[in-house]
Amino acid sequence: MRAEFHLFGRVINMSRQSRRRKLVIGLYAAALLTLAIGYPLDHWHFSGSYLLIGISLIASHVLGGNGINGLIRPFNNHKPHTNEQPPSLLALQLKIYDPLLSDDPCWQNDERELAERDRAHFRAYAPLCLTLLAVWLVSRMAVHVPLLVRWLPVSPLVLIEGITLLGILLALTLPQAILLWTEPDMVDE
Repeated sequence: MRAEFHLFGRVINMSRQSRRRKLVIGLYAAALLTLAIGYPLDHWHFSGSYLLIGISLIASHVLGGNGINGLIRPFNNHKPHTNEQPPSLLALQLKIYDPLLSDDPCWQNDERELAERDRAHFRAYAPLCLTLLAVWLVSRMAVHVPLLVRWLPVSPLVLIEGITLLGILLALTLPQAILLWTEPDMVDE
C-alpha cells in the first residue's frame, strides 16, 4: 500500500488509518447520496451511468488495485506498462502524469500484501453474493408472485436496477475499501 497519492499535482498523505477510513466513508457516502438523488431525478436512467463512470475512475485512480495509480498496488502483480510516448498536453496541464511511476521498483506486492489482497477479496465476496441474492429474490417475486411486490413504492424493475447499481459499486470498490480500512498506520522507515 502506498502512503500517499497525487491528485492534480497535490500530494495527499494517507499514511494514517484514520485518514484512509475517512476516505472510505466519504466515498460510500457520496455514492449513496448520488444513488438517493438520482432516483427522483431520472430513476437512475442517466445518473446511474454517471455514478458507475465516476466510481470506476475513483476506484482506479484513488483507491487503486485495478489500475497502476492509487493507494493500493495493482492486484494483478504485473509490472506497469511503460509508454514510450511523451505525455499528452492535457495530462501535463492537469498534472496527472507521473513520470517516475514506471521507474518505481516497488510495483510488486510482497507475500503479506498478497495474503491481505486475498483476504480482502474473500471478505468482499459475501456482500456481493447478498446483492445477487436480492436481485434474484426481487425478480423472482415480480415474475412468479406479483402480489408480493405490489406494496413496494417503486416498480420491481427499478428496485432491481438500484440493487444492481449497488452491487456494481461494491464490486468495483469493496476489496480496496477493506484493505484501506483494515491496514494499520504506516510508520516511516
